[in-house]
Amino acid sequence: MIQSVSYRVVLVIIAIFSILKYSGPFPILLYIGACVLYIGVYIILKRNEKSLLRMVWDFAFINFIVWGRDYQEPTMFFLILLPMINAVNFSGSDRHSLVLLLLTLGTMVFHKGMLEPWMFFPVTSLYILCLLSLIRNRERTLDIVITSKIDEYFLSPVKLKSFEIYQSIINDLNVYFRTTDRNRIRRIRVYSLKGDTMWLVNASTFMWERIVKLNTNDLELLKNKKRISQTRDGGVSFFYYVPKYEIEYVFVCDVQSDDSFLFHFWGFDTVLTRTFSKMSMLLNTEYRIAQRRDEKFNEIKDRVRYVNQAVRVMHFIRNKMTPLANVIAYHKMEDSLNPILKNTMRKTFNKEVVRADNDLRDILKYADFLLDESNNPFGELRIEEIPISKIFILLSELAQSQLDLEVSADANITSKTKENERVVHFNITNCKIMFTDWIANMRKKSTSTNIISLSMENDFLLVHFENTYSEADGYIQRLIRDINSTAKDAVLEGKNYGHGIYYIKEIARDYGIFVHAKEGLTSDGKSTIILELKFNTYERKENTSI
Repeated sequence: MIQSVSYRVVLVIIAIFSILKYSGPFPILLYIGACVLYIGVYIILKRNEKSLLRMVWDFAFINFIVWGRDYQEPTMFFLILLPMINAVNFSGSDRHSLVLLLLTLGTMVFHKGMLEPWMFFPVTSLYILCLLSLIRNRERTLDIVITSKIDEYFLSPVKLKSFEIYQSIINDLNVYFRTTDRNRIRRIRVYSLKGDTMWLVNASTFMWERIVKLNTNDLELLKNKKRISQTRDGGVSFFYYVPKYEIEYVFVCDVQSDDSFLFHFWGFDTVLTRTFSKMSMLLNTEYRIAQRRDEKFNEIKDRVRYVNQAVRVMHFIRNKMTPLANVIAYHKMEDSLNPILKNTMRKTFNKEVVRADNDLRDILKYADFLLDESNNPFGELRIEEIPISKIFILLSELAQSQLDLEVSADANITSKTKENERVVHFNITNCKIMFTDWIANMRKKSTSTNIISLSMENDFLLVHFENTYSEADGYIQRLIRDINSTAKDAVLEGKNYGHGIYYIKEIARDYGIFVHAKEGLTSDGKSTIILELKFNTYERKENTSI
């Protein structure tokens, strides 16, 4: 606004100076009236945001002032070039640069009466500066827009999904680069680099492929040049290396076509590097938030274990108190007993009966309190519709962080689209507890082989865990026996040597999940333990978009 008004003030001042210094064909009052009319019409067009009409009106006023005067006089020539000189300060969304060029040349030709080669030099020079300013201004505007999208991601009352902000940024980039369907940016992927393996962090669209391997040459080139490209399937993928603190991020921009000349012309690498640098800050912040969330989750998990442990202990105590309760009841009936027997037992039980009776009531009361589900803050966790793809993501993130392992999914799962993807009825907190317990113990106990996979069998989702075991072979058979056993004593025994059997079976029982274990063999003959979780799946009813 200030730049626009200042420019018009300068334009009017130069026009008045020209009127007073150089004689023209019209009376001075007419020129002054033209200046007043020019300012009035400008104010109207400014209020209505008519930028193109304002430019045309500027040149109409300039042509009126120059009419009948020598346009090659320095002041006149400067007046004609003033709109193009001011173009570098233009801050609107559309500069109409081509119209500006034609109007400037047209004004010079109109007053000269012919087109001469020397006219192109000043006009073309200023036009090039205008284009450079346009590009810089568009980059700055895009930078502001993307920054606002990232701020919105953190500050929006309704939390956005990560793929939503990526898709919004892709749309902004496609508008900026003026892409068509043939060469548009179609996807952004983000990986964390560990060694020569890129582990998927997230992407603008859902992906079953979670890792990408880089050969040594590409990896070295990427770290040195910060950017490489790979052509594949008629398109091109641009890789950008953006280290942020202790994490090395690799952003991959998938473009529909390998015709990237247009992108380079608009400063493709500069814009994307700046964009991905801002996004890496977002990701690093999310990473630290996730770390804190995992710490809190582990605290909750420990509390759940404490409550479950207390419930089991109270069950045990109440069962073991039954013989003592019978002895106390027998003692209360001593008056009806045979005198000889009564005298014999009185010496043994009389001193302890009052204390035992009070202790028993307190223990049973405490046990009833703990066993009452309404007193258990973790007893009524909400059942949710969890898509199979979300189970896959959850397992993949745990396997990556704990084992550096890729989770595989069979074709029956990956071929399904999100629209008809089936769901499991589960609670996400208990789901994490179940998977975390087993995967954490795989990391502790495994000696070499680790396998995690998902598959579909009819309408059942099968989650398959397999790993070697560091203990003696007898431990595997014992663990398998206790997992498959329905006896609670076996479960109690099994929890003492790993894999969180009690908690897994407790959660599985509450949600109707079938748990089965068996022994397997690796290709080199080593024994493995295999755990399979079998979930019922259902048609999606809610909007469970991830």
